[in-house]
Amino acid sequence: MYEVKGFQRINGHDGQGWQANLYHNGKKIAEAFDDGWGGEVEVRWMSKRSDDGKVARQRIEALRDVHVPAIGAILQNTEGWWTEFLKADATYTPWAAPEKDEDGNPIFKFVGAAYGSLLTDKQVAWYIEAQGQIQADQKTAKRILNGKIVIATGDKMYQWKRATKKSGQRDTRDAQIKDLIARTYPEASVLNDLPIAEATTYLVASN
Repeated sequence: MYEVKGFQRINGHDGQGWQANLYHNGKKIAEAFDDGWGGEVEVRWMSKRSDDGKVARQRIEALRDVHVPAIGAILQNTEGWWTEFLKADATYTPWAAPEKDEDGNPIFKFVGAAYGSLLTDKQVAWYIEAQGQIQADQKTAKRILNGKIVIATGDKMYQWKRATKKSGQRDTRDAQIKDLIARTYPEASVLNDLPIAEATTYLVASN
């Protein structure tokens, strides 16, 4: 299981960059950094401080051999802004169904001539940025919904300010707002009652 942590947007000379860490099954395996100066995103695979140059290179290559194709498979099987870039980079051919090695770990194989061009750190950076942006959007959504009750009806959105938790009136105020919504906008979706991923989709689309 992959997880992105510590995603942050940073200001650079040519626009916004970002930085984040990539974990696999709870272990940090890479750092990624876009300095916002127009260059390529840098992905730094983890090695140990005690490693000499040769051992460090071997450790990094071993990580890349496992995780670059695995993340490439995730991207190719998930529609997103990266899909067109994948098509532009190489012939768009599907990943084969994962086989298992003797320890039960999946072996990812790419079918077609696009193998070499797709298996790069660039796709890892796309994955990290995409997952980091999802986390950032969800964090913003939680902040908005903590302070307001928001509804979506048709192509419009409406919002009401919630009472603070400290006031002791939040539950009463929320109930009054939802009663008003039920009477006035019976077909509306109350974003506060939706899973955060779904609520975030509404909020991002409205901006």
